[in-house]
Amino acid sequence: MKKMQQVIIGGLISLALSLIGAITAHAQRLDAIYVAPKMIFSKQTGDMESTTWRRDGGVWSVLGGSDKDTNFGFGIALGNDFSYSTSYPVRVETEYVYHGLTEYSKGPASVPVLGSTISQHFKVKAHTLMVNGFFDIDLGSSFVPYVGGGLGA
Repeated sequence: MKKMQQVIIGGLISLALSLIGAITAHAQRLDAIYVAPKMIFSKQTGDMESTTWRRDGGVWSVLGGSDKDTNFGFGIALGNDFSYSTSYPVRVETEYVYHGLTEYSKGPASVPVLGSTISQHFKVKAHTLMVNGFFDIDLGSSFVPYVGGGLGA
């Protein structure tokens, strides 16, 4: 839980810094601030460790392996386009994305030593918080390619 609190605090700090930069650099130009919706599709693989039981020198390994799941996610980014106030075609944004619920399952599998069957089921909710930077390449048309990168958790 402590790690999640650090991620949230770090995200709030980066969001605040983006807003402060947008307000100070563009006190007269609010059109440099933008909000961008995000939508993602992800295909994820969950690897599960096998479970081993020992009895009378015998070893049984059951379950384990991997399972795949796909889902859709959504998010939002708040950004600042510095090309409005400077001659540099640079954008900076803070982005949050919820990746949806992913579920992994294995089983049922027979466990001779216990005389029963077992199964494993995991649910994972993933969130990302990013600070991204972009350099726009002006080709003199309405099509503007860019190079970007980001840091986050």
